[in-house]
Amino acid sequence: MNFQNIPPVRKVEEILDTAIRKGKAEAGTIRKASFIEDSLKYAKTVEIQRISAVQKYLETVLENIIHSFPSVYQLPVFYQELIGCKAGIGELKQSLGAVQWAQTQARTLSKRTIGKIKRSRVIKEIFRDKKEYYGRVSSVLKQVSIAVQFLEEARREMKRFPDIDTGLFSVALAGFPNVGKSTLLNALTSSEVEVASYPFTTTRILVGNITEDYHSIQVLDTPGTLNRFEKMNDVEQQAYLAIKHVAHLIVYIFDLTEGYALEDQKKLYRQIQKHNKPVVVYLSKTDLTDQMDSSLAAAFAQEMHGFTDVRLLKQEIMVQYFLWLKGHTTAKASEKPPSHVQVSPAHVPSQVLKEDKKQ
Repeated sequence: MNFQNIPPVRKVEEILDTAIRKGKAEAGTIRKASFIEDSLKYAKTVEIQRISAVQKYLETVLENIIHSFPSVYQLPVFYQELIGCKAGIGELKQSLGAVQWAQTQARTLSKRTIGKIKRSRVIKEIFRDKKEYYGRVSSVLKQVSIAVQFLEEARREMKRFPDIDTGLFSVALAGFPNVGKSTLLNALTSSEVEVASYPFTTTRILVGNITEDYHSIQVLDTPGTLNRFEKMNDVEQQAYLAIKHVAHLIVYIFDLTEGYALEDQKKLYRQIQKHNKPVVVYLSKTDLTDQMDSSLAAAFAQEMHGFTDVRLLKQEIMVQYFLWLKGHTTAKASEKPPSHVQVSPAHVPSQVLKEDKKQ
């Protein structure tokens, strides 16, 4: 889902100024090309064309604003919740409704004024009707200026939303900042994420894909935190909602070389487990033997039933993917695992095996 294409929402003053210029330009073309000798008929033609041009522009601009925003309740739940906490679904619908009201009012005023101009008997009445029309249209637009401003602010927020395909099997990489999530993302996928050597370098959800024989698995690099949801920053809230609504499998990364206390890392791990989704443990940076006792790492990996080898981790992800695929699609020949992926009980968590036996 990509919100980058929502165009900027202009201020009502800019919209009105442009509409008036469009009307003036259209009236000018009539003056240059007109051969109407009757001054009353000529004034009617010019002003009707002017108001029609103003209305046409307003109709187009307001319609574009209304339809440029997605229908919230047709979006995946992940994006519904993002909009809810960043913009407010009720406020968004109310603001779009205000713009639609302005569109209807402008249309009614144009139709009514053109009708009055057609019935005018003197030129003075025509100019009076035109002036009255401009005043009322201006008043209508000013009444929705706050709504229009809100929509622009909402657009800017939505533009920062991650572009995630919620229809794909998704793996969330979770853990504290700088534990090696971006490095693991690069190793698992074809992504080339720049990795920095200082914490809090992931300022957005990074997305990569594992592609095996036409099968695609989406991998999300999600920044972790122990903060409550309301205390999280934008990207942390996005990450939390992605794990909650998008991820089918979570890879939790422990790092024994960093400054994060092991107990804090375990605490975050326990929080991640509360999402009631399969969690696989990966121990990163085991090659840094000068900073970490390799025997301690091996013992910890065994204790947590975790992985230290990216290749074995990737194989486990593929196993989980085909287990998910088996449960969510009708089996077809094309949905068999790639030949190099060995789907054996050794790679399937004991909890999954127990559930299969019960079935």
